[in-house]
Amino acid sequence: MASDLIAAHPGEARILSYRILSYEREDDGFKPVDAYPRLSLACISTHDHQTLAGRWRSADSKARAEHGIVPAGVSETHIEARQHEGVLKLAQERGAPPSTTDSYPNWKPKLTVSIEDLEDLLLVREISEAMRHERSGGV
Repeated sequence: MASDLIAAHPGEARILSYRILSYEREDDGFKPVDAYPRLSLACISTHDHQTLAGRWRSADSKARAEHGIVPAGVSETHIEARQHEGVLKLAQERGAPPSTTDSYPNWKPKLTVSIEDLEDLLLVREISEAMRHERSGGV
């Protein structure tokens, strides 16, 4: 598996650094791409990070305020700052389109079989059985 290779031998995968967009900032905004280390893997979000859409809506800052994790004034400051981050502007300045929604909606790929027929696929049955086995404690 590729993730096993990266964990065991990061040099062989030619990934020597991992960078998350929201942490890659300077005083005046996001770091430009050419400031990232040469062999770095960059991402917009992770499994335990807010989504990009959530970040644009400041959902994480609002949730922290609602749950009393940070004072409301701090969240308001974060929300105000987000309005001026300009992630899309940065992408456009670097020549990247903001999305492919109009030309090709890659966020909604088509299945090669109907959803009703998924349970008939051997791979789906094998994965389901393995998950059932693991969740039952291997019984």
